[in-house]
Parts: sequence; structure tokens; C-alpha cells
Amino acid sequence: MMKYLYFNNATDDGQVDAAHDVYCVPVSAFRGFTNQSTTRTQISLLFDPVEGDIDDASVSDVVVLNITTDTHKTFIETFLKAIKNTNIAVGDSPLISVADDMLGTSLDDAGITGIASITVQVGAGS
Repeated sequence: MMKYLYFNNATDDGQVDAAHDVYCVPVSAFRGFTNQSTTRTQISLLFDPVEGDIDDASVSDVVVLNITTDTHKTFIETFLKAIKNTNIAVGDSPLISVADDMLGTSLDDAGITGIASITVQVGAGS
């Protein structure tokens, strides 16, 4: 069984009631990290697109996380440790909750302060 990465951006009213409030993908869909702006408090996680038929390798779904100022390396190390072991023991959850704004929880010691945005690319067949 594979592991999945979970993000929940539903905070305004405590309900999952807008498109892409929740984003959950297999660990194998993860492509990498970048900073897409000049802010020192955000990091972007890039994933294979989950909706539609998108074969363009330059197109990614993007989850932008707010993090503590200048802690990009700490976040990356913590995230990579969480996904490193893809084996799941019997009874363990396959879900890695990276950031859940509704519950106010995130990966331990990752410096996440919230989700800035979740962008899902929509291709043909969606």
C-alpha cells in the first residue's frame, strides 16, 4: 500500500465547501520544491496533475505553504523524512497530513504556519 500526502485549506468557515479545499495525492506524484515568489515565508510543492489528461511535464499542481521565515531547508528535510519510508505497517495510516488548516495541524517540526494556496491544473477530460 502506498502513502498519500494530505492538505486541507478549509479555514474560513470550518467547512470543506470550495473547490480544492482538500488535496490528497500519492507520494509518487510529488515532483519537487521551489519558491515561486520573493517571499521568505513560502515554499511551493509541485505534483503531477490529478485532474484531466495533462501529459505536459512542465505543468504541475502546486501547493504553496506558509512557513516560518527562512526555514525552507528545515521544511524540506522534515518533509523528505516523512515520505522516505513508503512501507506501511499493518494498522498504520497511509495518510501523511502535511498541513490541515481546519484542524490547525501540520508535520511536526516543519515550520508550517498554514496553506497559502492549492492550484489544481485542469486538462482535457475533466
